[in-house]
Amino acid sequence: MMLTCMIVINSPINKNFLAFQDDPSQKFFGNFQNIEQFLSYILKLLLLDMSVNKSNLSELELLRQHISELETKNAEILDFRRKISEFDAERAELKCRIAETLRSTEKTSKWHNAENAKLKA
Repeated sequence: MMLTCMIVINSPINKNFLAFQDDPSQKFFGNFQNIEQFLSYILKLLLLDMSVNKSNLSELELLRQHISELETKNAEILDFRRKISEFDAERAELKCRIAETLRSTEKTSKWHNAENAKLKA
C-alpha cells in the first residue's frame, strides 16, 4: 500500500511545500531532511504564532488604553463646549443690557438737553 501525504505550510518567515510518502525511496521535499526537523519547524511556527498573539494582545491593550484616554479628552471637550455656549449666552445677555442702557442713557441725555434749553430760554 502506498500512502501519500501532502502538507502546505504558509508562514510569514518561510514558505515551504512539503510532500512525503510512505515509500522508502521518497524523501521529504523542501528544507527538511527528516521528520524531527519538520516537527521542530512546526513547533517554532506555533511558538511564533503564540508570541504574535501575545504581542497582539499587548497592542490591543495599548489601543484600549488610548481609546480610554481619547474618551476622557472627548468628555473634556464636550464640557468645554458646554461652558463656551454658556459664556456665549451670558455675553449675548450682557450685550442686550448694554444696548438697553445706552438707549436709556440717550433718552435721558435728550431729556436733559431739552430741559437745559427750556431753562436757558
